[in-house]
Amino acid sequence: MIFEKFKEVFATVLPISILVLFLHLTITPLEGNMFIRFYLGAFFIIIGLTVFLLGVDIGITPRGDSFGTNIVKRNGL
Repeated sequence: MIFEKFKEVFATVLPISILVLFLHLTITPLEGNMFIRFYLGAFFIIIGLTVFLLGVDIGITPRGDSFGTNIVKRNGL
């Protein structure tokens, strides 16, 4: 389950990271420190979003499913 979330988040962050790398190599090179900070931040975003989305799936989604089921059983809000 965590690996699927990691792949999902990685696929979301990857295009932006590739674009920044392309721009860094061609048009506007970033300072070494800024370039490293960007990719370090991208790494932490991937880890943080993976953990967050895993927590949402484990903790909040089941409650929402049961809440929705109870609303349907009672025929209305």
